[in-house]
Amino acid sequence: MLAGVPVGRVAESGLYGPYDPDAHCGRQILRGFVIAEAPFAPGQTRVPAALLWHGAVKASKVPGGIDVSQLVWHPRAVQIRFV
Repeated sequence: MLAGVPVGRVAESGLYGPYDPDAHCGRQILRGFVIAEAPFAPGQTRVPAALLWHGAVKASKVPGGIDVSQLVWHPRAVQIRFV
């Protein structure tokens, strides 16, 4: 998994997945960003990764891009400042 990927928490499993504003499983709420690249093997379903949920994020560097004006925040992710 690449560093900087925005993630949301899947309500049913409690695991995190890529943030998707159109999802209906919990991933539509931003919970943070992956801090560092996390290697994984093909077929691996879980990847341990550190999560940034407070600090500064350069929106133009987010993999895949992110529309800051359309974000749905989780109270823990409110501490992220976009620069």
